[in-house]
Amino acid sequence: MKLWLLKLSWLSRKIQLGTRKYRIYPEGEEIAWIWQLFGANRFVWNQFVAAFEARYEANPQLKFPKIGILKSWLPLMRKEHEWLKRINSTSLQFTVERFSDAMWAFLTKKQVKQGKPRFKSRKYYSQTTTIKNVKYQTRAGAQAQIEVLSPHHLRIGKKNGIDVGLGKEWLVTSDGRHFNVPDTFELEKEMIRRQSHCDRSRTAIEKRVAKFNKNHKEAKIDKYDYYNWQNLRKTKSKYQLKIRNIRYDYLQKVTTELVKSYDVIAIEDLKVKNLLGNHKLAHNVANASWATFRRLLAYKCEWYGKKLIVVAPQYTSRICSACGRKNPQFAHMKTRDWLAVRNWTCPYCQTDHDRDENAAKNILARAAS
Repeated sequence: MKLWLLKLSWLSRKIQLGTRKYRIYPEGEEIAWIWQLFGANRFVWNQFVAAFEARYEANPQLKFPKIGILKSWLPLMRKEHEWLKRINSTSLQFTVERFSDAMWAFLTKKQVKQGKPRFKSRKYYSQTTTIKNVKYQTRAGAQAQIEVLSPHHLRIGKKNGIDVGLGKEWLVTSDGRHFNVPDTFELEKEMIRRQSHCDRSRTAIEKRVAKFNKNHKEAKIDKYDYYNWQNLRKTKSKYQLKIRNIRYDYLQKVTTELVKSYDVIAIEDLKVKNLLGNHKLAHNVANASWATFRRLLAYKCEWYGKKLIVVAPQYTSRICSACGRKNPQFAHMKTRDWLAVRNWTCPYCQTDHDRDENAAKNILARAAS
């Protein structure tokens, strides 16, 4: 029994990012211990539900106590019921925390469909409890088995450099793969139209509210009292959320594909905040989501046991990846003219380069040095 718990606690420390589910085949005392654990947590939950139903029926104006006060009742409950002392204390504390969160959500009405915490039955098909961030769950009529697949088995033996850009050349790898930014042009166009409509309506409404409040001393109104303007704001927010979800989903898929395809990934250490200072490119830079891309790539590399190397971005596009010499033709070019150059030929070794693929190769070479 102790060996089984030690294995699960080791797995909880080993995988710190994301969620992993493990099936187990308990036998003998393990089955009894698990069901006793479920029963104790269900008993504590029902005791708190019964106590607070009686409390609020007697006096609905009483304030709900803080989580620390609720947890202080556990030792008293364990003194009254001796068998609770055989149960892991962290599991019971987590049950109290869940009850406190459920009651606060019900009392503050933060969630419209959030009802009052209800009693739990031992006949319910799913029984759940948590011990030190390891969640145990069983379902009636279904066996349980343990099956562990470590993400560290994904060893490809490939290295890759990544150059980020804008538009169709949003992501270019050193082996010639190109990724485009997600297509949200139509949604952004509609969002901008709604935004301009919203701004015009807000200005008109603010003038109307100021005029009304000046003429009426007793009754005062606010711009938020206008139902049509509120609907317009909600519609604009829906477009913004849809664009955000499309972009975030695309970033998740691309980063997962890259991490599973390469063991070593090299990227540029771009200062996105400084790049946003260019008002002509700020919108496109923000739409590219370079910072989010790097954050997702970093934690997934740690998750899958891969290596992420960050290198300095200076002159990665202007150095020939074949001979390693800097092209003097680009020394005094303006930013606008330099961004227009997509292909160039090295004047020393006569190698033809795609601008972004050459930069990705230089990033990989700089990471290896």
